Amino acid sequence: MYQFKTTLVGAAVALGVLASASVSQAATVFDFHYSGDGYWGFGQFISNDTTSDYYITDVTGKANGSEINGSSTYAGASNLLGFPSQPYTDEGGISFTTASGVAFNLFTLGSPAAYVLSSAVDPVGYASNGVPICLQISAAPEPATWAMMLIGFGGLGAAMRRRGRIAHAL
Repeated sequence: MYQFKTTLVGAAVALGVLASASVSQAATVFDFHYSGDGYWGFGQFISNDTTSDYYITDVTGKANGSEINGSSTYAGASNLLGFPSQPYTDEGGISFTTASGVAFNLFTLGSPAAYVLSSAVDPVGYASNGVPICLQISAAPEPATWAMMLIGFGGLGAAMRRRGRIAHAL
């Protein structure tokens, strides 16, 4: 039994080290969703930065039912995310295109209130044509967090299995 515990602890430490090593090279990912006045979307913002004022290099998800293809420069987007402080974006906003050919820009105008622009309504992207939305952004769990959760569940499963064997032996 001692050997099993030693092996389990060794495996947990090895996975923790591997997961933390991969985190330093991984992208920073943020989950987002927004809705308001006929506009809705959800997905992930992806950045290679690891400090505040993240430059968004890719966007995935859906916007108004269409698959998001990636980031864009529609409406003069700066594609900067100031997380966790609000407002999350500057006036340039974060812009992305969809499979339907429509570009969207999520931005703020000097307050926590967020707006969306759509190239289907405004091909140029004037901020005055923005529609108010509710925008929520959260940090996605890092790979090390997922690894530790899996190790914890594995340990619980092993403990329950061992406990079951002891009960049957009595």
